[in-house]
Amino acid sequence: MTKNNDSLDCLKVILSVLIVILHSHPLGEKYHYIFYPLVRVAVPVFFIISGFLFFNKCERSNPIDALKRYVIRNMKLYAFWECVLLPVTIYVRDYFSNGMLNGFLQICKGFLFGSTFIASWYIIASVFGICICFMLKRHNSILFLLGLSLYVICCLSSNYQIPSSNVTHIIDHVNSVIYLPCSFASSIIWIWMGKIVAEKDIKTIFRPFVLAGICILMYIVLLIEHIIIVTRDWFTQNNDCYFSLLLVCPFVFLVTKKLDVKVNNARNLRAISTITYCLHPSLSPIIRKLYSMIFHISEFEIPYSIISFLTLIGLCYVASVLIVRFSKKYKILKLAY
Repeated sequence: MTKNNDSLDCLKVILSVLIVILHSHPLGEKYHYIFYPLVRVAVPVFFIISGFLFFNKCERSNPIDALKRYVIRNMKLYAFWECVLLPVTIYVRDYFSNGMLNGFLQICKGFLFGSTFIASWYIIASVFGICICFMLKRHNSILFLLGLSLYVICCLSSNYQIPSSNVTHIIDHVNSVIYLPCSFASSIIWIWMGKIVAEKDIKTIFRPFVLAGICILMYIVLLIEHIIIVTRDWFTQNNDCYFSLLLVCPFVFLVTKKLDVKVNNARNLRAISTITYCLHPSLSPIIRKLYSMIFHISEFEIPYSIISFLTLIGLCYVASVLIVRFSKKYKILKLAY
């Protein structure tokens, strides 16, 4: 197994930018849906990378120790950003408007089955997903069926909520408590894919440009699915899951892994992607609101939406550089990435 993951670190930066696009709507409110087939690739590929890296370590070290390190590291990451972003989180989520007890219950529910600070669901979903895959690691068929079944339910809960409304009453009740596409339910199939690549040490015979061609073809399938959803008026705000992502995302991962590039200071790229992912959703509404107040214009109107996006990317990059630089002196900052 290759120990070089520089190409994956480069991919992580690209994926983090896609997620910033998802949350900042640079094309404005009217045309933001155009980006969804592209940006929805990001989170599943992040899960695949996490699964691959974790089970790759399990193959080379004590699996129990690897699991402990993974859980502890991610919970420290969660705790760091929870503390840093707490004032913004309380303001945006308005937890305590209906009393202290209700606020704490909402926080506990968000921690276990959703998010507290806006980006946190991915961290918890990764931890739960890795633990489930670890417990069932000797039962790949069961794990695949479990992950696929949950992902189908996630699709019915998001892009296919309208056409399947007659048969999804139970799902609707579950979604009123837990939004499944933003929980560990959506992570298992992707982590399983990363696990398979790590454990079987899959080495495709195809060259990178052939894999890239297959990836483009699969992306065209995703575009067709998106066009069908939009033209049939199924498209809603809950558009996290597409069936075609099951075809696209593995090839995005495989073609990147096949490239096997070498990058100096790849760890810094890793840090930039993590910090950008955790920080940007809390900054985004603040930046949009400021520009709206300054220019007296809708916060999602072009060109100010583009300016907001570029400002957000710039601030995340500056924050990442500063955190990485000062983490050498202040060790606590290493928890940020």
